[in-house]
Amino acid sequence: MVIEQLSNGILFGVIIALLASGVSLIFSVTRTFNFAHGDMATIGATLAVALTSVVALPLPLGVAIGIAVVILVGICLNGLVLAPLARRGSTPTTILVVSLGFSMIFRYLLLGIVGPSPLRLPIPPQQVQPILGLQITPAGAIAVAIGVIALVGAGLFLSRTWRGRAIIALASNGPLAEVSGVNRARTIRLTWGIAAGLAGVGGLALALTQLVYWDMGFQLLLYLFAGAILGGLGTFVGAAVGGFVIGFVSQMAMLIPYVSEHADLRIAVALIAMIVILLVRPQGIFGRKARVS
Repeated sequence: MVIEQLSNGILFGVIIALLASGVSLIFSVTRTFNFAHGDMATIGATLAVALTSVVALPLPLGVAIGIAVVILVGICLNGLVLAPLARRGSTPTTILVVSLGFSMIFRYLLLGIVGPSPLRLPIPPQQVQPILGLQITPAGAIAVAIGVIALVGAGLFLSRTWRGRAIIALASNGPLAEVSGVNRARTIRLTWGIAAGLAGVGGLALALTQLVYWDMGFQLLLYLFAGAILGGLGTFVGAAVGGFVIGFVSQMAMLIPYVSEHADLRIAVALIAMIVILLVRPQGIFGRKARVS
């Protein structure tokens, strides 16, 4: 039982890390939240299922198209709606509410198109197996591997490439970065593309390990924002670590007798852990203290 929950915790932790790091990355350069982030993951998962089970495309191709569409949705959402609002002087609160509106639009479009019935990828039935000391399905192990590769790849891109360092510079000091030659609009567009890609990979991991529901991304919204805050809002690595902690703790909470009988309490246990950590380190695990003058 302990090994099984440990395995579930690692899997769910990686999924939340993917989503939380994307939200935090967008916040770092725009200082606004994207409440449609979880629903973008659902779009990718749903499209991958539709292309592979209905259109009968090969699984890798269907998944790749699903992730590419999510990236395009993220870039268009920013470029056509949120960025113009910011240029016209809209407050972060206004942009937040607009993104929440798009969250509802995406969600109910999916409900209208695919209906309320759950969908699943056309993969063989999965049996839990011992893999590297864990009790996990082969699809679950693949989901963990893909998620870790995506997180490491995004982290290396941010730290080792000029475009990635431009994102970090814009997040650290926007005016100074622009004076130094960083193209703000292009860098924000790239940031949205990376964040949306991570959401697409998170949707793929969900589709590999569970049934796909029209509102599953929205149900994860509290988890991913809790992870981003716990790790240090605006930091990529911090949000990934915080997201993993939130996902992992929520699954390990199922070992608590009362919680195992009331599974919805998992998030409450994870949030209690977040509050305790923030009481010790208010800026988050990887966050920096703000200097007040």
